[in-house]
Amino acid sequence: MTPKNFARDNQADFFGESYGANTAVMIAVRHPELVGRVATYGATFVPGRIALNPEITHYDEPPTAESRSIQFQRENYKKVAPDPGYWPKLYEKVGRVHWEGSSKEELASIKAPILVIVGDHDFVRPEHSVESSKLILNAELSVIPDASPPRHIAAQVQRKSADITGIAFVEVLDFRHS
Repeated sequence: MTPKNFARDNQADFFGESYGANTAVMIAVRHPELVGRVATYGATFVPGRIALNPEITHYDEPPTAESRSIQFQRENYKKVAPDPGYWPKLYEKVGRVHWEGSSKEELASIKAPILVIVGDHDFVRPEHSVESSKLILNAELSVIPDASPPRHIAAQVQRKSADITGIAFVEVLDFRHS
């Protein structure tokens, strides 16, 4: 299915985390006619070496598909995947992705409202999220206090904060446009 085939009468709203957030932003850049609004959590708008917090993303041993630090992602993938046993292969494929990010011009071209959510002690540096949100005309920034990676606090608490913030963003926009 191509994005053109997916288009309906209404635009789609996107809410993505990490690479999912980057994907939503790429859709907003490349197919603005399909995007109503976007909420991102943990988006790296530029290469990881710039966006990521080296203190948090440094590991003595590289994480594996079974590492505790990605337990939230692994468990939720297995809940919805047609083949839950595919997780190790998917993890390996994602690990080979070399994301180079979006250019300043691409970010500035986004017309859809975008909510940029980040934890204040998270994988993505809050400063990166601040800088990136300034480049996007209709961006709003939400920094979740006391939020850090799943290996430091319960991932569900962090994700629920992001979910609540994203839902509130959608509801505020619905109110503004009614």
